[in-house]
Amino acid sequence: GSEGMTNLTPLWLLKFLPNMLSCHVTIVHDAQAPSNTITCGEASSHLAVGEAFRTIARGAADVCICGGAESKITPMGLMRQQLLKRLATKYNDRPQEACRPFDTNRDGIVISEGGGLLILEGLEHARQRGARIYCEVAGFGASNNSHSWSEPHPTGAGIALAIRKALDDAGLGPDQVDLVGACGCGTVAHDLSEARGIRAALSARGSSVPVLATKGAIGNNGAGSGAIDLGIAALCISKGTVPPARNVDRVDPECGLNVVAGAPLQTALRNVVSTAYSLGGGQNAALVLKRMEA
Repeated sequence: GSEGMTNLTPLWLLKFLPNMLSCHVTIVHDAQAPSNTITCGEASSHLAVGEAFRTIARGAADVCICGGAESKITPMGLMRQQLLKRLATKYNDRPQEACRPFDTNRDGIVISEGGGLLILEGLEHARQRGARIYCEVAGFGASNNSHSWSEPHPTGAGIALAIRKALDDAGLGPDQVDLVGACGCGTVAHDLSEARGIRAALSARGSSVPVLATKGAIGNNGAGSGAIDLGIAALCISKGTVPPARNVDRVDPECGLNVVAGAPLQTALRNVVSTAYSLGGGQNAALVLKRMEA
């Protein structure tokens, strides 16, 4: 201990506290509304955007910078996922093909690093400054998986509950969902759990609604995953195009989802549901994004 202490910078804590990202962003931009950090794994960004959504709705802020970032590419981070047998190994000789969300040959996650930020603001504030509006956040739902600390719920009950809450918050029914942005991490159990949760929440629509799955191309960014997925979903609404999932050759029949794969899907989108869950944390979240009507 005495030797180790001499190797520590006096500012080491300021490099590792999870709230440092939001702290420095608020300082740099002189942002004076509430500032918070949510550390709930892959669900963090969705929960952060949901909190920003509520903060603006109750009049506590005009604009919120929200999202997430993380890097798990460290010996400790990789070892933890390896010990829990979550890492993909089947395609080690072809790493670009390793992450295969919802595919019959999926066998685990691929760790990456990154993140994203979204700007949320009240509609009138956005219009007054002439902002380009990509979509509207219309609903938010969250839930907890108490089934196991390390394994997903076999029926995806928590994910289904979060989706239902988000749809109720947005005043929408399952038949009004045009696209689902799935978390789709690539493990057999987690993908199956999420697929069952999506189908349970959307009933008859669950097997036919197009599904966006991004992690085959960008891997699992941890707390940054949700912000990236939400940004892509917003662009899908704005451009009327859904990019295809990479490495999805054949969707697992047990998942039973209509994953967009092979080629982009050109379609007008009104309402998109984006889901997220934490690997091992038990947190689930869903957000509804809507096309802004003129």
